[in-house]
Amino acid sequence: MDDQELQTLRGKIDEIDDQLIACLAERMQLVLEVAARKLEIDCPIVQQNRAIEVENHYIHMGKALGLDSQFMTDIFHKIHNESCRMQARLWQI
Repeated sequence: MDDQELQTLRGKIDEIDDQLIACLAERMQLVLEVAARKLEIDCPIVQQNRAIEVENHYIHMGKALGLDSQFMTDIFHKIHNESCRMQARLWQI
């Protein structure tokens, strides 16, 4: 592999990383909308059944795409923790 091929591959990785970040930002915006709705209907920030459902989805989808279960679990927890933090901040808890 020459330097140009390496740069091309890295460029593709950078593009995917940009897409991941944009998707995360969009997801967090939706989290704030969900938090506002939860506040209106007096629903707790964390709904354990939903969290388990989403975590399992991450794991199963990741496995189907050849990704490690622990890796998917770690990603879920990072995203879920940030979602909870943002919701709590909106609620000013």
